[in-house]
Amino acid sequence: MKNSVPLPRRAKAPTNPMKAPTNSIVVRNKPGKEMVRNAKQIAQQVHRTRAMAVLKDDPTAQWLANKPDILDELGRIDSDHALKVIARRICQLKPTSHQAIEMIRRHREFNRLADEIVLSIEKYVERNPSTTRAEILEAIDTVKGVLGRFNVQEAGSHQFLRKQTPSPT
Repeated sequence: MKNSVPLPRRAKAPTNPMKAPTNSIVVRNKPGKEMVRNAKQIAQQVHRTRAMAVLKDDPTAQWLANKPDILDELGRIDSDHALKVIARRICQLKPTSHQAIEMIRRHREFNRLADEIVLSIEKYVERNPSTTRAEILEAIDTVKGVLGRFNVQEAGSHQFLRKQTPSPT
């Protein structure tokens, strides 16, 4: 019989069931101290870290540095490009955290199609690296022409991404 290798010891969860829900993970923080984190907290940290990684070289995103709730929501955006655009716009507007989160959620809800189109273009360019920007824009114009024939209602608008024009006074 082969020698078995002992499994690494896991920190024991606190005995109080109110402190550690069943979906919690106990992480050893310092010797003798344990920190309980549930799946939601771990997901928030992952999203926050992703947003910070995408925005690390963007000097306009400094305003977001102390806004963990906004960074968490930004990190849920699949497209890095869209994340940067929305982050810049939020930094320009400087809304409350609640308003910023609402903007981001609206984008995620209504712009999934745009994200899919951008992803498709990126994949096409990976397969055909000689594709020029002019060719891509020409293809987009062709698609606009085809879509113009359909009577599609607008699902939602995202004025917060556009430049605000002052109202005539």
